[in-house]
Amino acid sequence: MQTVLTILQDIHLGKSQSYGNLTIYPLFKKTRTNLPDYLLLDEALNKKLVEIRDIGHVSKLLVINNADIDLLLINGEELLGGMQNRTVNVTVLIPAKTSLNIPVSCTERGRWEIKKEKQKMEKEAAYYSISQVRNLLLNSVTESLKIKGTYDSDQVSIWDSINCTIRDFGITSQTSAQSDIFKEKETEIKDYLNQFFLEPEQTGIICMINGKIKALELFGKEETFKKVYPKL
Repeated sequence: MQTVLTILQDIHLGKSQSYGNLTIYPLFKKTRTNLPDYLLLDEALNKKLVEIRDIGHVSKLLVINNADIDLLLINGEELLGGMQNRTVNVTVLIPAKTSLNIPVSCTERGRWEIKKEKQKMEKEAAYYSISQVRNLLLNSVTESLKIKGTYDSDQVSIWDSINCTIRDFGITSQTSAQSDIFKEKETEIKDYLNQFFLEPEQTGIICMINGKIKALELFGKEETFKKVYPKL
């Protein structure tokens, strides 16, 4: 808890930006820290420096980092393909030349098979998981860590949340896939993105909908935040 308080004390808010019912506040760090270099998932996938394999368990994936530097996986990132689409349960830094089983959750309830066009998990979704799913991940994984010492999520609640969102938006999804939500809302999402701008040295963001805080994202590097911002 002290670490969290220390981090929060080191940030300050910028001027708000608003569009529709969404208001965002840019976050800035008061002090600069030198952090080691690392790759993000989409960078590693594009350079073919990472392999992601299904190992026959809904809640696990094998990640093989073949790069010479560390690989950062961020909670809520969605991976497409394999036996079913998954989202990363917790943020994890995988050392260079290292393999690791990572905890994940299924975001495609209606599929458990490998189709010809989905032999490997070699694509990251265009966006991170919806806010409802990320909140469920945070709460259920934290509870699992306290009780069992594991990074398991409440899988059923995640499926239910995705299904509710699909139903509320009137979307058709043959496999109840979260990715179909983003496909349907692609134009609207891009419209919102075009209304906001990033500021120099910005490392995070607070998002408010109808005056209520819905999300807070903060990164150690300005470069990292700029790269992941469109997906958040």
